[in-house]
Amino acid sequence: MRLVVRWLAVLLVVAALVALWLRFDSAPSPDAAGPRERSSVDGAAPQAERSVDESWSLVSSMGEPRTAADAATPSELPHVDGPSTALIRVRVVAEETGAPLAQESVEAQPLEDAAWLRSGEPPSFASVMAAKRTDAFGNVEFTIEACRVHTLFLSESPQRGSLEVPALDPGATHECELRIKALADVLFVGRVIDAQTQAVIGGAVISSVASPGRDGELEFDPLRSDDQGYFVVAVKSWTPRLLRVEASGYVWTVLRAERGHGTHSRAREIALLRPASAEITVLENDLALAGAQVTLATKSYHLQSSFGVGPSHYDDDPEWSATADASGVARFEALPPRAPFEIRVAGGGDLHVQRDAFTLEPAEARRLEVRLGQGVTLRGRLETSSGEAIADAEIWRLAAWTSWPFTLEPDMSRFSFSDGVSKTRSDSDGRFTFERVHAGEWWVGAAPDDERESALRPAPIAQHVVVRGDEGVLDVVVRTDVGLYISGKVLPATDAPAWRLVSASNELLGSWALGIADTDGAFELGPLLRAEYLVRCGGGDGDAGVANDVTVFAGASDVALELRRGGSLRARVAPIGGELVDADLSLRGLSGHRAPTYVATEEGVRTFGALPPGVYDLRAKTANGYFALRSGIVVGAEGPAVDVVLQLERGARVEVLYRGPESRCGCALFLGETIVDWTSVERGTVGHLVSPAGAVELRCQERRESAPEAHAATLAPGERRAFVVGK
Repeated sequence: MRLVVRWLAVLLVVAALVALWLRFDSAPSPDAAGPRERSSVDGAAPQAERSVDESWSLVSSMGEPRTAADAATPSELPHVDGPSTALIRVRVVAEETGAPLAQESVEAQPLEDAAWLRSGEPPSFASVMAAKRTDAFGNVEFTIEACRVHTLFLSESPQRGSLEVPALDPGATHECELRIKALADVLFVGRVIDAQTQAVIGGAVISSVASPGRDGELEFDPLRSDDQGYFVVAVKSWTPRLLRVEASGYVWTVLRAERGHGTHSRAREIALLRPASAEITVLENDLALAGAQVTLATKSYHLQSSFGVGPSHYDDDPEWSATADASGVARFEALPPRAPFEIRVAGGGDLHVQRDAFTLEPAEARRLEVRLGQGVTLRGRLETSSGEAIADAEIWRLAAWTSWPFTLEPDMSRFSFSDGVSKTRSDSDGRFTFERVHAGEWWVGAAPDDERESALRPAPIAQHVVVRGDEGVLDVVVRTDVGLYISGKVLPATDAPAWRLVSASNELLGSWALGIADTDGAFELGPLLRAEYLVRCGGGDGDAGVANDVTVFAGASDVALELRRGGSLRARVAPIGGELVDADLSLRGLSGHRAPTYVATEEGVRTFGALPPGVYDLRAKTANGYFALRSGIVVGAEGPAVDVVLQLERGARVEVLYRGPESRCGCALFLGETIVDWTSVERGTVGHLVSPAGAVELRCQERRESAPEAHAATLAPGERRAFVVGK
């Protein structure tokens, strides 16, 4: 989980650099490459020729049809430091029609795209990050490093198609054509119903949500469900494919239009909830605070039917605001039920925040009070696990989203759950104070400190602290450790490429560290808590190396990680009734410590690479309750990818409403002792699971040290079963 968070940050940085490049890059050359592959390099391996509909001409909005006389002199090529360069000219056309495609963002990337992670060297900005948009005739050109194989693809939707360009001699020019999908290729049928009564909702409005980064680009005009609640849309598989469904008297929802719902008999059910309302009275020292600005906020995924296939995250987090009247009452209508609301009150000279303050049921009307006081004085002592004071260390406090500990990072603002960081320092006895701390759940811990001498750096671990708001003074002890590292060496294998990304993790303590080995393979991870850690090194594709997992205590040195070649597995979901189906996949190793891998298929296929040799379970599920499980899959280090076909069968859907005291609860469905589905359910919300038909057991656990709450059930094909846990 921590590695996933870290890699998301890396992707965000990459996206930002691409955007910066696009903003300042000069316009591409309008020179047309023509319909065939050409190269000025003798002996260069040509790409497969593809025919183009020569009768096609550009529409008037894109100018007159192109002729040879219109060709312009190529623009002066930008200077690139480093190896000698070559030139790639590419024409991007529609796969279905051969029509040129304008304003497509194309990237030329070295084939060994993970080389910078393996080597530890920063990426070449010119050849790795150079994305450009095609002109009106579909043309774009790149100056690339010579003598390296490159891949051309669309940076905004690389799955639409790619083209490999052979290594070019310095000064060579290579002309080619990239054919990509351009027409809607997924038919999606939905049926809108009332979540409580299952009655159909006719006249619901279905609209397309604009794709991120392409403002205003919608796939279709809004349409309405018929008198049986059905609607049909055709969408493009390479876009986010997000649909917004709304109806009078209901709360809207957003979902992804995935494959497998192309007929009325397999229509995706979209259940809409009745809205709720709330009245919030703001009191300051027991007196009504008129004019206070009250804001309710929740995360967008609580308004999404996102338990189905693939990414459906809609980043526009909704908020509702109201001003308290003379009685201190702020009124809210049309609120989404089963979504945890955060209350923010601006008034009385301060900002009061209550995270996950309440949730509402459908059609519920709730009255609440928010009492503003002077806040709580939070006093603490920062010390090591042996009780020694840690002096002159920066201490951070920020809102917590879980009761587990958390490893702090230099830039916490990039996390969506972070509302800002309050800072103070410990004195000579390790003591520190935060004033005016309001009720809520907080992380408090030593901050990352790269300026401090390494032997004196505390592990940046934040502990979970709960403030009721009426304590007056709350005393806490925050424990960490100082100057503890894990060091060692990555040992290269003769038949596997070097990979130098190394990590150490203890999920129970929320402690982890990430680093890159140097050119000799040496690495150092930390500072860490005094505990046992899983240390690993591995690649991200089938040709990259994977290493043995080693479990050691913080402070260990001479840790050896021996690289070897990883295996791979290709999962294919069999069509249902001749229709191609996409599914969510979960790959779980039956030995070792690696966490399950969760991905979605594209056109029914997904490949898992860099797998340590061993035995695996592979599970598939769809949003409408189809399920498949293959156990005991053996993956070796040699040979081609293991090919696994998953035959989906009608399963059951399980809904879990968590009403316990914790902020969230982990819930898993077991078939015997095999986990068939898992989710994390926030307090007051509903989690969705898919199960095979038959006898299963639902186990829900609020804290890692607590015993799970278990419910046995026998489920019929197509059944939907609801559970309430944590009561």
